[in-house]
Amino acid sequence: MIVIIGPTASGKTSLSINLAKKFNGEIVNADSQNVYREMDIGTAKPSIEEQQEVPHHMLDIVDPDQEFNVAIYKKMAKEAIGKIQEAGKIPFLVGGTGLYIDALIYNYHIPEVKPDNKLRAELSLKDNDELAAILDELDPEAAGTIDPNNRRRVIRAIEIIKGSGKPLSAMRSMEGKPENVLMLGTAFYEKEELYERINLRVDQMFEEGFLEEFKELADSYPWDIPGFNALGYRQLALYFKKEIDLSMTMETIKKETRNYAKRQMTWFKRNKDIVWVRDEFQAFDIVEKFIAQ
Repeated sequence: MIVIIGPTASGKTSLSINLAKKFNGEIVNADSQNVYREMDIGTAKPSIEEQQEVPHHMLDIVDPDQEFNVAIYKKMAKEAIGKIQEAGKIPFLVGGTGLYIDALIYNYHIPEVKPDNKLRAELSLKDNDELAAILDELDPEAAGTIDPNNRRRVIRAIEIIKGSGKPLSAMRSMEGKPENVLMLGTAFYEKEELYERINLRVDQMFEEGFLEEFKELADSYPWDIPGFNALGYRQLALYFKKEIDLSMTMETIKKETRNYAKRQMTWFKRNKDIVWVRDEFQAFDIVEKFIAQ
């Protein structure tokens, strides 16, 4: 299996499609927001045309009002990968959600922690900064990678840690990375260039109809659905509630997306199994040699 990871807007989609076409592969999504149906523009989901170039899996598998978590992802992704391998093809696991990828590659032992309504009620009274401080005290590593403004994810992380009595990092298997897995990281752009790509991507999303996409969702679902916690959608909810204007909405999305990319790199840089590539030529060469082995 080939894993392609990196921060948002770093070129993962294009690289993965080109590699999968070259090496008889199929793509398995590893982005926590791309699992939602009806949320295409704001999640930068591969386009219909891109999906037609190479078979994609783990896209559009739940509605925006359905709960989804790493345990569900791990189970479904393992099944998708197994079917690809049974067909004699190479699975390409592609995305930027580090927890999802690590849970799959390093076989995280995710505890069955049921919702704790009493704890959730207590945590719901706290603001984002207070929640982030609690998570940081319980598990600094997890706190450095989870969006502090995504209250649902922060509360669930606290709930799992308290319910299991272990930090998220302790769920990692001691077996290490399987030998038949190659992990590639996209390091195509320096930080400032990556940030500029993020800014341009947000502008492009609005040009492609992000406002209209959100309005259709808001007409169909209540404000408190899981999908509206996603980056971009969370800020647009404030805009439609008339709490911020459109200019502030766009700037906030850009800023929080840049912060998200920074958190992604913090997570990935800790992983010594990742081989960072500077361009597609280097990636092609490494993958070709890996498959030949």
